[in-house]
Amino acid sequence: MDLLQGEYQPLLKRGIREDTCRKYGYQVGIAGGRPVQIAPYYCDGEMVAQKLRFVNKDFAFIGSPVDCGLFGQNLWRPTGKRVVITEGEIDALSVAQAFNLRWPVVSVPNGAQGAKKSIAKNLEWLEGYEEVCIAFDDDEPGRTAAKECAALFTPGRAKIVSWVQGCKDANDMIQQGKAGEIAIRIFEAKAFRPDGILAGTELKAKIDAFRLGGTYFSYDTCRPKMDLMTRGLRKGELVMLTAGTGIGKSTEAAELSSDLLLRHGLSVGYVALEENPLRTSLRQMSIYLNKPLHLGLGEITEEQYDEAFTKTVGNGRFYLYDHFGSLDSDNLLSKLKFLANGCGVDFVVLDHISIAVSGREDGDERRIIDNLMTNLRSLVEQTGVGVIAISHLKKPQGASTTPHEEGGRVTLDDLRGSASIKQLSDTIIGIERNQQDKEESDYCTLRVLKCRFTGETGIADTLHYNRKTGRLIAVEREPIAEFQQEI
Repeated sequence: MDLLQGEYQPLLKRGIREDTCRKYGYQVGIAGGRPVQIAPYYCDGEMVAQKLRFVNKDFAFIGSPVDCGLFGQNLWRPTGKRVVITEGEIDALSVAQAFNLRWPVVSVPNGAQGAKKSIAKNLEWLEGYEEVCIAFDDDEPGRTAAKECAALFTPGRAKIVSWVQGCKDANDMIQQGKAGEIAIRIFEAKAFRPDGILAGTELKAKIDAFRLGGTYFSYDTCRPKMDLMTRGLRKGELVMLTAGTGIGKSTEAAELSSDLLLRHGLSVGYVALEENPLRTSLRQMSIYLNKPLHLGLGEITEEQYDEAFTKTVGNGRFYLYDHFGSLDSDNLLSKLKFLANGCGVDFVVLDHISIAVSGREDGDERRIIDNLMTNLRSLVEQTGVGVIAISHLKKPQGASTTPHEEGGRVTLDDLRGSASIKQLSDTIIGIERNQQDKEESDYCTLRVLKCRFTGETGIADTLHYNRKTGRLIAVEREPIAEFQQEI
């Protein structure tokens, strides 16, 4: 289709003067018997395409728009102090008019959806300016596109313009009698910084609040020596419990979560992938009653049963996930996010990481655990929930190495699957016990392998497993000799 020839006239409804339209070659004409507004697009100084705007806000290109530059780009030299980019031609005319047609203003040809591609194509020309102000529409597509485009520029060069409340774009400013504020909004545009980047000056209020509060808020546990070393548990941190098979990881996780639930009055989400919700519920009720209910409920009264349920599983602050066996890790993360955001839990127990990734068919356990740990790290940072997770250990190497199930010492290098577990966890607690020693098999030792908060590591509490109650209780006792050996 041949390029159209229209005429220059003011856009009265838009508040755009005729001289503004002449500056940018923006005309009014007829296409296919219908009135249109005509925006010219150039390549190397030659008009190669026109964008037609119909009355019903439909758009069409004629000519060869593939190689064209930005709307208005042909009017300005490739270097200068400031250039403004808008989301549409009418807004470009509006901003240019606010600057009395003296400042470079251009527009992307295809709105927010094609803005990044258009700006990337003309990035070299735009980078010739010291400052690039992105003045897109104040709606979700516009804000998203503005950030995507700003990220293309040399850091510190791009600024994002925000309009007066109630005005979506620059032309809304004119139509609402606020044309005089357009230039102010351009001059006051804030330099773009990617999400998550903060200037230290912005943290003054948080630092002041911390100074007045005195410390991070920590929850003491039922493990006094561990508390001295770690200063307790904190929301927004990832705690990893690890031990050999059958040592008591799940029992210890249940004890810690029960303490948070009952003594501190917090809400807990429990994702136990090796047991069903009934077994998890009985664990919590057993701790409350000091009786191993999974072995039978015959020894408790109806009143004890009702009280245990009401105080623990049925108190409205305890949530479970009904699943048994392997679970896709991506699906798992969505459940954990719902527990944190939808249910508002303070802590989540994940028992355990290995089974959470075992259902993946690609079989690359290390990579899958890396992804899961990265997502868990993001979860605690973004939601502020505390996570108590469980990880298995790999089999010790060497004939002279004591197996973990026989009291061998746990180290960070024993964590199974991926180094990301030790790198991304805030605190790592190893549990050591000799299952084969009749005299010592009911005793285990907690070892702090890592604590990012305090930096302290070493032997913590000795725990005793009471077979009558099914409880793990901290006791005053010298650690078993095997646990005192240092590498």
